Amino acid sequence: MWSFQVIRFRTPYVLENLPRLVFLREQLADRCKEAWREFLAEFNRGYHHLQQGVRSLAELDCLVSLAEVSAGEGFVCPQMREDSKVKWCLVYFESIFFFK
Repeated sequence: MWSFQVIRFRTPYVLENLPRLVFLREQLADRCKEAWREFLAEFNRGYHHLQQGVRSLAELDCLVSLAEVSAGEGFVCPQMREDSKVKWCLVYFESIFFFK
């Protein structure tokens, strides 16, 4: 069995600048981590509003789907309460789907 030790040839320029390259790579990794932490902090500031929007959109999606299905024969349309947050959206969607 052959056993060779391989040594990579590096020019004097590479040998001279290799420590700087290692330093700059570490600095880049540190700045990437800091940018990620800043992004998470910014995201957390608006997370509550984003979560509310997603929940409202999910509720609206369910109600629109129910309204579409109930438009067929033998089904009844869902009734909206006066205090519903998405009533105005359903009025808009009803005008699109049912009054063509």
